[in-house]
Amino acid sequence: ACFAVAGVVVDNTCNLVNLGWRMDGDEICDKLGFAQVHLINDFEAQGYGILTLDVDQECEILNDAPVISGAPMAVLGAGTGLGEAFLTTGHNGDYEVWPTEGGHAEFAPRQHGSDKLQFELCNYLMIKFSAKARISVERIVSGKGIANIYQFLAWKYPDKVSKTVHREFLGAVDMHAKNDPAAIVQAARSGECELATQAMDIFTSAYGAEAGVLALQYMPFGGLFVTGGVTCKTRDFITGEKGAEQSFMNAFLDKGRVTPMLMRVPVFLVKGEDMGERGIKLKAIRMLREAHNSRMPSKGHMCNSCW
Repeated sequence: ACFAVAGVVVDNTCNLVNLGWRMDGDEICDKLGFAQVHLINDFEAQGYGILTLDVDQECEILNDAPVISGAPMAVLGAGTGLGEAFLTTGHNGDYEVWPTEGGHAEFAPRQHGSDKLQFELCNYLMIKFSAKARISVERIVSGKGIANIYQFLAWKYPDKVSKTVHREFLGAVDMHAKNDPAAIVQAARSGECELATQAMDIFTSAYGAEAGVLALQYMPFGGLFVTGGVTCKTRDFITGEKGAEQSFMNAFLDKGRVTPMLMRVPVFLVKGEDMGERGIKLKAIRMLREAHNSRMPSKGHMCNSCW
């Protein structure tokens, strides 16, 4: 069996970052009576899912550049957090996925002219999360990130808060606050709340900027794929149909002297939300073939000597 888990997998164990749980593949194997249980990072599974795509049918093109066969590929996706991974060809002649924890890298605020709004957002979140010196990019580029951005804007511009939208965001009065990002996405989509629209513009711009950072690091001329549940739910903002026009791609390409290189990176938005399931199936099939010696073992599993 093969399970995808949200955290770093070392020696077939994982501490789930956002839940505080610990999973041990060997213990699960013993308790369930399986022959083998392998844990892999959830975004490693997303990366393998990318390999199952029919790009023409299952993706939208955000940057129409030629795909170079065999070149590195990259994938990032906003969900509960922000996942990132890259793919390179291995000794089996196909792509292997290398997960990263890039979503926990520092958020880099951007500005236009003298506008310091994103810097203020960063300072606000440092106080909110009792951070000493930094804020992770997934505090902004994720479902929870949309909620964080809106909360900041509601604090900064209380006179612009829509009471109806804010109540929908918080949930019932007698319940614990939901802080539901879906309420903000919907309000921005309908145009009923200025702060919701502004929040989505900041989210989309920050998402595109982080995609550009990933492209700078890996130069994925085999394709950069934008995936994840939040991505699918905010597709019309990423493509520019809603919100600020081309906010995602403008931020992606806004990298100064190396912008011409980024223009050569094919960028695809994945329409489906089943990349993890498809990827874990592909990885499990590969592991089965490795167990039967019909495929050379992957070098991508973390062990003590790798950590």
